[in-house]
Amino acid sequence: HVLFGPQLPQFQTLLEALMTGWMMMNGAGLSYMQLAYVNGQMAAVFFLGYMFLVMIILLNVLLAILVDAYAMAKDATVEEFGGEEDLIPSLAGDFATIIRHSFSWGGVSNTVLMQAVKHLLETGEEQATVDQIYQCIPEKVRTRNKLTHEKILK
Repeated sequence: HVLFGPQLPQFQTLLEALMTGWMMMNGAGLSYMQLAYVNGQMAAVFFLGYMFLVMIILLNVLLAILVDAYAMAKDATVEEFGGEEDLIPSLAGDFATIIRHSFSWGGVSNTVLMQAVKHLLETGEEQATVDQIYQCIPEKVRTRNKLTHEKILK
């Protein structure tokens, strides 16, 4: 209003200046050339400063929305997996599992072995033979994975 009001009708009153600023923020309204025609040096300072501040403010609003949405999604995911962030599946964990299974060379998966060992520990065994581990693996899993004593040893 103060800089360009006397020469440009879009800045003659405070309300018109605010409306022009709003339109400039949305990409419409005055161009830099119209402002430069009135006062070249102040037009550069005003236009660049205004556009920079508007961009920073709009970027902050966008980031606030994204961070809030991320926090809500993260809280919902943590809640879904029992309140522990360590229990949430991740791409890195899935990738490690894929690599481990890819290079197991026909051995038994860690999950099957861990379940068998857990079952043995529940029965009070501190040491176990390959045959005991083999017997703790359900028959259905043994036949589906074609498990043998040799594969368990791998």
